This record gives sequence, C-alpha cells and structure tokens, in this order.
Amino acid sequence: MRRAGLCCAAVLLLASSAVAQHAPHRVIGGDYNAADPAVSPDGDRLAFAGDRSGAFRILVYDLKRGGVRQLTDGPGEDRRPCWSSDGERILFASTSGGEEALFEIACDGTSRPRRVTDGRGRAIFGAYGPRDRALLLVRLTKRDPARDRTEIVVQRLANSGAVADRVLGLGETARFSPDGRDIVFVSRSGRTGDIGIMRADGERRRTLAAGPGDQADPCFSPDGGRIAFASDRTGNFEIYVMDRDASRIRQLTSHPAADTQPCWSADGRIYFTRRPEGEKAEIYRVDAPRD
Repeated sequence: MRRAGLCCAAVLLLASSAVAQHAPHRVIGGDYNAADPAVSPDGDRLAFAGDRSGAFRILVYDLKRGGVRQLTDGPGEDRRPCWSSDGERILFASTSGGEEALFEIACDGTSRPRRVTDGRGRAIFGAYGPRDRALLLVRLTKRDPARDRTEIVVQRLANSGAVADRVLGLGETARFSPDGRDIVFVSRSGRTGDIGIMRADGERRRTLAAGPGDQADPCFSPDGGRIAFASDRTGNFEIYVMDRDASRIRQLTSHPAADTQPCWSADGRIYFTRRPEGEKAEIYRVDAPRD
C-alpha cells in the first residue's frame, strides 16, 4: 500500500502546480467561526458548525435567499453535519449525551435531535450511505492502549435503526462513493495521513495520495469521478482535486491561511473551511476544474 502511495505522491508533485484560475469566494464570515461545511443534495442549503453562541452548534444557511437558521442548542458541542440523500435530515457528531455520539435532526428544525449510535464506541464522525441504507461512522477504539485511534464502521440500517456493525479497519474521515461501492478515507501513521480507498466491504485497500505532508478530509464529487481533499505538502494546507484513480491531481487554492474540509456541491463547486492563523474560521467556495 505504501509503494502505491509513493507513486501517487510523484503524480501530485507534477500536477499540483496548476492552481485554480478562479479566486475563491467567501460564503460565511468569521463572526460565526464557521467550519465543517456540508451542502444539501439540491445545492440550495449549506449546513455548517459555528460557535457564535459560545459553543459549536449546527446551522443551515440558505444559499439562494440568504439567512441562517440554528438547528441545535446543546448542551454539548455539535460538529460535522452530513445531509441525508433526500435532504430532509442532518446527521452530526455531538457531545450532548456526555460522550461522543452521532445524532440526527430534521433540517427544518421541527424535531429534537435523535441519537443514532449506541454506546459501543465513541463516534466522532458519520456519513449516510447511498439512499440512506447504511451509516458510515468513525469511532474511537482502544486497540492501542497508549493512544486514541479510530476505526471505520458500517452499520446497516432498517426502519427500526441500526441492525449490525461491520468494522472495516483503522481510519479517519470516511465517506461512501455515490454508487456505494467504495469508501474513501484517511489512513494515518503517526502525524501523517494518506488518502486511501477500499471497497465497501473493507477489501482491496490501497493508497491514492500520500506525503510528503499530511493529507486529510477526502470526499467524492457528486458523479463519483473525482475526490477533493486537503494537503499541507507545500507547507500549508490547500485544497486539491484528483481523479478517482489518482491519475491527475490539481491544486485549487493557494493562500497563507489553512484551507481544509472540502465538500462538493451539485453544481460542481467545492466549499471549504479557511482559517487564517490566529483568527476565526470562514467558509469559502471555489469552482472545481471542469475537464
């Protein structure tokens, strides 16, 4: 797996010089300390986490009409929203129950959050599978007593909730491909992360993008043909896009601030978090390459 990653790193060195020609556009300002962007399936709404109220809450911004609605109110910290495929619910990670767990809430705020993970592990990240028939989550594991590590778990869902767990191995920030056949994730060794891909059953793991530097936050494009991710291989975190097979990798941003947490919109734009050093985070968007 590591040898494949070194080959991908060479491709990245050659391809990352072509930075996006269109300048990123600010969407949410720093007064919210906005992070964790997630665009609804129809591209009309942006869910994010902001701590303007003193703790991180899940909020939704109307991209067409403007205006922000706060969905959650604690008592813990609420982070990493993810939309259901029908755009009616939002999954998020929260410490409201006294430990890390995943909750779900109606996007119009008409219901209270409902916990969707049990106490078998501290879930810190989650994403719906295609047609919401499965839940992909990342939870802390104690396989290594010396430090916290995270494992990727698939839960098959039924009308009554989760019915089974399948542990796919160690990893972070995992997401299904739109067709549900593959999972893109971060494989970490020490402080350095690589972008990996595996089948939905956990088999055929391989590296797509490796160091130098840290790779983070991978996510598939709506058509499944490309993957956006963040990397600090140039000394600063920027946003990159690569083909699904990592045959071509391009750098989209170049800014002194740290650009991380990319997510795709249905119109091909990429939203991401920009955090200038010592300042509050903001959410920007940039056009992805069309070819």
